[in-house]
Order: sequence, then C-alpha cells, then structure tokens
Amino acid sequence: MYALEILEILSDKYSLKIVQSLSVDPSTIPQLSRKLDIPMAACYRRVNTLLNEGLIQEDGVNPRTRRKSVIYSTNIFKLDISFGSGKLFIITYFKDNTRLGKVIDLRSEPYEEQIIQEDLIHTMKRDPGGVTISRENPLL
Repeated sequence: MYALEILEILSDKYSLKIVQSLSVDPSTIPQLSRKLDIPMAACYRRVNTLLNEGLIQEDGVNPRTRRKSVIYSTNIFKLDISFGSGKLFIITYFKDNTRLGKVIDLRSEPYEEQIIQEDLIHTMKRDPGGVTISRENPLL
C-alpha cells in the first residue's frame, strides 16, 4: 500500500465515512449503505478498495442473517500524517499493536517512498528532517 494512495482513498467522502463507521461498529455492506446513505453499488466498490488496500478486514459472517453476509471492520485505529523538509510522513497504527511508517520525498520525480522500520518510527516522529530516503533501498 503506497502512502499517497492511502491519502487519495481517504479523501473520498464515501471511503472516509465507511472507515469511520467501521472503526466504531463492524457492519455488513447493506448495513453501511443504509446507515451512511451511500448507494449500494458505491458502497461495494469502496469496501472492495479499502479491503484490497488493507484498511479494513473481513471479520466473518453475520450470525443474525440466514444468508452469508460478511461483516467488515477496520484494521487501523490511528493514522498520523505530517509534512516537513519536503517529505510526507505517514505512520499507520494497527489494531494488533504494530505500526508502519512511510516517508515520501516530494522533491523527487517520481516520488520516492521508503518504509521506516518499527524501531526508527520514534525518530521519524521526533525529527522529520533526520529521516533520509536511501537510493539503495530495495523497496523503491
């Protein structure tokens, strides 16, 4: 999942409503559609996008219905986004107590993105200017 894609997905009003709702109350797609007043087709598309990007997860089958309807919930509980020194910093905090840090150098074209290891995230938060993007990074 690329950091800029996260921002693009969450800038969509339907996707943001879905993520916010699922962070409070796991739901099925029909429940989300009714509760959030999102057309059913749009709700299915957004849920599939969020699922493919790892922002939500399938939690199982709804026990209250006879049909198999999947219940969805969020994988994340917090997302920190900051900007400094020409770089965009995103730290994703997952429900399983793991974190993923990413830094994007917005001064390069195309943008270079690097995953920051768990033990260096505190450095990224404290001194954004101290985080560098390595050109030898195999993830680029």
